[in-house]
Amino acid sequence: MMSANYISTLMLSSSLRSSITNNQAALSRASTQATTGRFADVGLELGATTGGDVTLRADWSFADQLIDTNELVSGRLDVTQNRITQLGTTATDFLKDLIAVVPYTIHTVLTDNGIQFCELPRNRTGATAGWRTQMFDLLCRANRIEHRLTKPRHPWTNGQVERMNRTIKDATVKRFYYETHDELRKHLADFVAAYNYARRLKTLRGLTPYEAICKA
Repeated sequence: MMSANYISTLMLSSSLRSSITNNQAALSRASTQATTGRFADVGLELGATTGGDVTLRADWSFADQLIDTNELVSGRLDVTQNRITQLGTTATDFLKDLIAVVPYTIHTVLTDNGIQFCELPRNRTGATAGWRTQMFDLLCRANRIEHRLTKPRHPWTNGQVERMNRTIKDATVKRFYYETHDELRKHLADFVAAYNYARRLKTLRGLTPYEAICKA
């Protein structure tokens, strides 16, 4: 069986033009590469690896951001931990000074559930609870002082302390602006001294806090 193939003039002409166009494009690319020393089409030369390279750069940048963020968070956590330690030390030192100064025996102390006074609720029971130490609690035990805690989220249980905190804030940070912490500390010390030694209170029958303690 014989078959006949037909090749038209148009087909030959189109094939020739296509070949010329492709050769001209290849010549143009080669000329560009020779002149600039770079690939004319980087994406075409690299192929599928182009997307991987871009993704790798983005991941690298994201990793750098994570490192910077972690360093910032770590620094803030260190500051917070140091502050928490200072709070515990301050509370314990205050109780030590109070025991040494007041002319009577302290038998009970009522505080909130702050970590400067006691362990967190989740750490107060369990197998390791007996091995944990809290400076404020240890000081109370050493001086046979009963340490009572207010009910969580019930600040009014310790209303006198909360009222005194409000009085201090009203006389300091809510009324004045301080350029530095040292200015606040100095003003706070002056206010507390004036309150304890010069301010006469109705609840103490006209005595100052210092006079009331001396007569107790």
